[in-house]
Formats: sequence, C-alpha cells, structure tokens
Amino acid sequence: MDLATKGSQDWAVWNLDDVRMRPRGRSNNRHLANLIFNGAECMDLWVAGRALRRDGESLTLDENAILDEIDEAVSTYYEGVE
Repeated sequence: MDLATKGSQDWAVWNLDDVRMRPRGRSNNRHLANLIFNGAECMDLWVAGRALRRDGESLTLDENAILDEIDEAVSTYYEGVE
C-alpha cells in the first residue's frame, strides 16, 4: 500500500503500449500478471528515491557485461558434456 500512497519513494513506470501488456482486463485495465509473467517493458524504476532505470535503460547495472558473464558461465557449464 505504501507504494500506491503519496510520499512513496518507490515506483515503477511500465510501457502500457507494449504487446506483452495484453490482454486488457475490465475497464481497460492491465493485469498484474502481464507485468510479472510476460516481462513487460519497465521504463522507469525508483527505489528509496534513487533512479535505477530511466527511459528503459538501466542506470546501476551494466546489462551487456551481465549478459556476457551469463554466456560465459553457460558455455563453461557444458564443457565436457557430450
């Protein structure tokens, strides 16, 4: 409830035009499940008053470096497996 009340320093902005936000529910609402399970596009994310993501870009993590690390971990995981 704190997130939805004034004075909150935590909030998220989603791209409601993203196809993953479909189907729409009653009264043209988007279902929470669309956000959680479909990977809808998070545009802005603030936690404790600090911007972690703005305009769809992560500010605190190097996403490309993380993906490279994941690729490396997966490739070494399967070494020797036939």
